Amino acid sequence: MKDHVTIRKFLIAAYEAFAKGIQSSLDIIIGPAENVFLIQAYLDGNKSVDADQQKVWEQVNSEDKLVIFSNGAREADRPRWRHHQHPD
Repeated sequence: MKDHVTIRKFLIAAYEAFAKGIQSSLDIIIGPAENVFLIQAYLDGNKSVDADQQKVWEQVNSEDKLVIFSNGAREADRPRWRHHQHPD
């Protein structure tokens, strides 16, 4: 018997305040949504997203579905979250 319900969760990862802008737009269109995480790289001197990534992984169960939206156009700009494997 399953004791965990699969939940679709969303990660919006972008440079500076772009991710927050997308979330604000979605809040206007569909209302506030649960299970939406933001990573805002290079905002206020934040050059590493490792701590932000870790916070997201701690809230995503191995049975959840994480949908990632990112504006990294070049492979070198795409942070490591695209290659993350859940530890479970």
